[in-house]
Amino acid sequence: MDRKPRTLLLLFLLSVLLVACGTSLAEQYHQSMITAVSGALTQTQSFVETETARPTVTPAATFTPTMTPPPMFPTPIDYYPGGMYSTPTPIAAPSSSEINYTLKDWTQEDALYLIQMMDEYAYMSDAAGVSDSRGRFMDAQYHVRLSILEAMSRYPEIPYKQEIEWRFALADAILGNDDSNAWIAAQIKTALNEGGYGVDDLESMLLAHGFELVQSIVTENLFADHQEAVVIQIMPINSLNDGQFMAIRNRTDGTVEVQLIFTSWAYHAGYYAFSVDDHNRNGVPEVVIEIRIQSGSMCSADFLVYEWQHDQFKEISNGQIHSSDCYYGFTFIDDEAGAAQMIESEILHFPLYSSYELFRWDGRYYQPSEREIDPPYMLAFLLLSDGDYAQASKLIEETLDDLPEDYLEDIGPGFPDFLRFQLGMSVALQEDYHEAAAIFKSLADEPSDPEYPAISNASQTFLDSYHQSSDVYRSCKAAREYLDALIAGVPEREGPSDYSPERKIWGYEAWELYWNQHICNLDGPFRMFVESRIVADGDDLIDRLGNLGVIIRRTIPVDLSDDGIQDYIMLIETADSWHPCDRSRLWILRSLDHRYEAFQGDCIWDPDSPGEIDSTVISIPGDERKGVILQMDDSLYVIGVTNEERASASIILDEIDVESYEVENSETVLEIQLDKFPSTYLPSAGGTYHWDEDIGKFIYSDRIEDEIFENNHPEAAIPVINRILDYLLNEEGEVSFYFDRYLYLLGLAYEYSGDSVAAIEAYWRLWHDFPVSQYAVMASYKLELRSQ
Repeated sequence: MDRKPRTLLLLFLLSVLLVACGTSLAEQYHQSMITAVSGALTQTQSFVETETARPTVTPAATFTPTMTPPPMFPTPIDYYPGGMYSTPTPIAAPSSSEINYTLKDWTQEDALYLIQMMDEYAYMSDAAGVSDSRGRFMDAQYHVRLSILEAMSRYPEIPYKQEIEWRFALADAILGNDDSNAWIAAQIKTALNEGGYGVDDLESMLLAHGFELVQSIVTENLFADHQEAVVIQIMPINSLNDGQFMAIRNRTDGTVEVQLIFTSWAYHAGYYAFSVDDHNRNGVPEVVIEIRIQSGSMCSADFLVYEWQHDQFKEISNGQIHSSDCYYGFTFIDDEAGAAQMIESEILHFPLYSSYELFRWDGRYYQPSEREIDPPYMLAFLLLSDGDYAQASKLIEETLDDLPEDYLEDIGPGFPDFLRFQLGMSVALQEDYHEAAAIFKSLADEPSDPEYPAISNASQTFLDSYHQSSDVYRSCKAAREYLDALIAGVPEREGPSDYSPERKIWGYEAWELYWNQHICNLDGPFRMFVESRIVADGDDLIDRLGNLGVIIRRTIPVDLSDDGIQDYIMLIETADSWHPCDRSRLWILRSLDHRYEAFQGDCIWDPDSPGEIDSTVISIPGDERKGVILQMDDSLYVIGVTNEERASASIILDEIDVESYEVENSETVLEIQLDKFPSTYLPSAGGTYHWDEDIGKFIYSDRIEDEIFENNHPEAAIPVINRILDYLLNEEGEVSFYFDRYLYLLGLAYEYSGDSVAAIEAYWRLWHDFPVSQYAVMASYKLELRSQ
């Protein structure tokens, strides 16, 4: 690559939200929630403090809510955390036993008040967490959302319906749910077409509903129609900077069109920026979105480029410009070889290496063009993984000829032999058997440092099985197994100054090599076999790979090109490894001119070898990709498979604790119904994922909420809820997180099914046992003392 040396200038982004201390805005908000209007209703309840089931909890002596009608919902701007760690006003335990309570005769006013009260609680229970993440505020959105679901199910035409629906959308956005994405865009479209709004009026409209207009950019020819359009970004008020991006244009018939471009809610961890310009110089501007997500020391970044093509905004960066590190930079630069600008990516993978990459426009997508990595041996390992064995050999030889001393200090005295082994592998993968055997023989006979003979002995183990080019896979496995046996049972390092077992015994520090921690990567031999030794559309694919030493966990036939020639998705066992992503590999085998091309897919998280694997091929409505559902024991993945120049297999949905699934699929519908095992991590009985063609994502609906609020079948939810409650209650009577949520849902299910006695029992127990829970506040408002 011809370019001047440059310094990698990348900023480490720490998203810290500084919160001002004051009371005026909080007081202003509180006052707005209790201001009476014409016809105001007031209601007072007093609860006498009694002994609770949890002696450590001391509730307030009285709880006196003041019921007032909305306005809904004046979300405060620049609200500061209230510093509460439970409910703002812990309520008193019930004043009598459950037999003395009855269910309230629930009215529209009651439903409105509960929503309003939960909205106020959400803000007043806000507490600054680590890096001011406002976790309590986010969790409180579940209560708001549930109170709205109940109100809307009871009273579909409830007053203030639009405001309530906007508050539901705000809760979704803060929680990171995609349920309301299309609804928000539709509301903006309706407002622009029917409400007398112009784009300039959107800011005040959104602020009234808890969102803000972050930025708007006016541009020409965005829709390839030579007309003016506007690109906007909206987000919830007080989020760091996440949100929804959409394009707006006036149509020739006088109506306004709103097109979603991209949505990703990341309330407390995201920072998004966007611009609009014609970087590929084809006359149609692109919308460029940079996403930065940070949680503590964990970072990620994506650089997305969207262009209007065939009646939709298509991501022409192809999902490949990404960083998992905190130091990075993405930008456009001019290309002397062509009119279209290139994308430049610079990433510092601290502390191991830095990378520099260019992506050039090929008329359809931005594709990788040039790449540099420092130190260069890291690039050699990447080239081995990508299948460029000749260039990998050249870089390894250059590194061996001039090996810096600090490599030996950082990685260990066995590093030269590690490189010699990689050189032998790169030659073996070019199917030069005699040259490869000579390299391995030299390494076996003459280790660089006789005090560390492990790699030399592994080379001899390789040679013992290596009699022809087709033996490379099983020879590689033999060398790995030899090295693994050397450190089997050796304890990990005991302190930060100690070397790892690998450094002590193998002679090199595996963690310092990042991409290729183990001496032998099985991906290269697998690709070599597929692309050079297997005939496409043959009947012996599985047998041939098995005879070469490959362990196939799952083979999924799928015709990617619709040409009648079979392609395959394969799950291949690689070997036991320190990382769950390295134990199985997802591969695409694409037929091409009577042979196969092999492309590696996304990481399939595989903590243990699965006992059962199930798969289903599906179609994705409105999407060019093929779809595959892959279930491995209790993990389920939905994989979208593209058939571009470089085929890819990307995970578009993953779930854990899956017991079973059912699929409804047609050209227009894709629904996946999940049964889930109970768990303490976000417990759920399962639900339905519905593919939303408009936003290009799965939308999830919870089974329990569906049965209670949507299907008019609340009795079906009761055994499901009890199963979860039993799981969350241990033998000592202690409960796990979320117990109070499911106890409230149990009360709702009984109430909706007409069993008032069981509903009272559930609500009373929740109120009595968990008086500091916001769900207890909700339950207490469902009950009233019987008349004397």
